[in-house]
Amino acid sequence: MPKRGRDEEWQQLKFYHGTSWEAAQQIMAGDSFIESEDGCLGRGVYVAREDKARRFAEDWTRHGGTDGGLLE
Repeated sequence: MPKRGRDEEWQQLKFYHGTSWEAAQQIMAGDSFIESEDGCLGRGVYVAREDKARRFAEDWTRHGGTDGGLLE
């Protein structure tokens, strides 16, 4: 990864996490994220651009909840 000099500006990136509504509420209440055991890239917590995270949140077959939640 290239290093930045003192005078260079940092670019702020925004990522999203799509999950079930129930899990989103628990995360917002202060519970920690639970790592997935079998994601496409292995174990971990996944974040993505808004459109991809929203698709995951809307797909109940992926997260197992009845409704989806999207965290910024």
